[in-house]
Amino acid sequence: GNSTAKAVTASTTTKQPAIQRAVIRNGKLSLKVTEIESAEREIADYVAKIGGYVSSTQTSDLESTIPTISMKLQVPSSKFDEAFRWMELKGRRLEKAINTEDVTSKLVDYEARLRVMKAQEEQLIRALKSIRIEDSVNLRGQMMDLRGQIESLSSQRKELAGLAQLSVIDLTLVQEAKAGGLANDSNWMQESWNVSTSMLGGVVRVLGSLGIMLVVFSPIWGPVAYLFARLIKGSRPKVTTNS
Repeated sequence: GNSTAKAVTASTTTKQPAIQRAVIRNGKLSLKVTEIESAEREIADYVAKIGGYVSSTQTSDLESTIPTISMKLQVPSSKFDEAFRWMELKGRRLEKAINTEDVTSKLVDYEARLRVMKAQEEQLIRALKSIRIEDSVNLRGQMMDLRGQIESLSSQRKELAGLAQLSVIDLTLVQEAKAGGLANDSNWMQESWNVSTSMLGGVVRVLGSLGIMLVVFSPIWGPVAYLFARLIKGSRPKVTTNS
């Protein structure tokens, strides 16, 4: 009975808990919205509410004809589908893409390798206690190398698990073009007036310059124009009438 109990206890302690399925999901979504700034605020508030955050935002000139805002959103993977559906209702979808990677087997492999390494580390620690100090230099070097490998693998596992817990959504908001956009611009009348007066001033300057040139060069072109007019008049045939 005692040996059976020990065997059961041993099998229970060595049995490792099953790792939950881990999936990395990344999405890309472009939306055309009516009011781009209010849509940005609403989406940022929603992402914070579900336990995520906005990691970066890039904005074009909001005074341009078609302003855009690009947002990188970090959302809990468990809320990924819900967040995507919610955002799609905020405008007209222009583009959508979702990438999925199952990393469960990688995490299982990391866990198995870490268990082996930690068991080796425990053996080295026990061995150090039973040997002389002068003989422990080599073992201590092995322990340091093994500890470095354990920390590196633990960091990789943690990063991979983190990627599976938080999903990334690259969201682009494009504002719809407004009808009568010029009428909504308070400066359009002033700009039009400035352009028109500038063009008029240019025409007046050209005409003024021509007038000055005609006056200045009149001693030259005046006699020539007079002779030319006389020649034309003399070349006309005379019309005779019979009485």
